[in-house]
Amino acid sequence: EYWIEYFWRKKLIDEIALIIVPSFDGKSGQPSIFESPGDKYDLPAQGQTLKFIDYQNLEYGYLFTRYKVHK
Repeated sequence: EYWIEYFWRKKLIDEIALIIVPSFDGKSGQPSIFESPGDKYDLPAQGQTLKFIDYQNLEYGYLFTRYKVHK
């Protein structure tokens, strides 16, 4: 369920691609795309940063973005 946390901790992620959809979630307490089951002091991606690579405008106002993960 939390596979992304495992990959962050092992520094196995080289690039992140996100599609941004122009809408509101509005649901408090719902999982996010980078959810971690640890406590609030647990930082699975600590020491890693994102650098913007590029973007592409898609239909319906969607935006496709890419980021390089620096370890």
